Amino acid sequence: MNSQDIFSKRVKSQRLAKGISQAALGSAVGLSKQAINDIEHGRYKTTIDKLNMFAKFFEVPVDFLVGNGIYENWEEIMEHKQEVFEIMSQHPDIEMEALNRITEKGLIRLVGIIFSKIVIDGNDISFYLVESFFHEESPE
Repeated sequence: MNSQDIFSKRVKSQRLAKGISQAALGSAVGLSKQAINDIEHGRYKTTIDKLNMFAKFFEVPVDFLVGNGIYENWEEIMEHKQEVFEIMSQHPDIEMEALNRITEKGLIRLVGIIFSKIVIDGNDISFYLVESFFHEESPE
């Protein structure tokens, strides 16, 4: 799936998760209802400024909206959420109980801080942690 297709799908899923209409989203980001409909159906490409407005409105990283980096396979990552939680809970400051209560929006932010990459190949999942996640950096 290319970035435009991912963007279309994620704008729609984030809008529905927020429980707002296309018109309300359009009003929030300065576009018409028809433009939002066209974005959600992959018929309209947006500007970088508008992309940033969507990210701010939905409170998610731009990389999530376009499927860059760690967010490329987000839907698959969500299917393996418990495995992701098990890795995250190995950090002394993170409890599994707290992870089980986290919203998807919270998880979007947290995953980007903890993992540099998650690779899913069939039933195999590989995690690549950000170097400083489990190791405190020494002050200089």
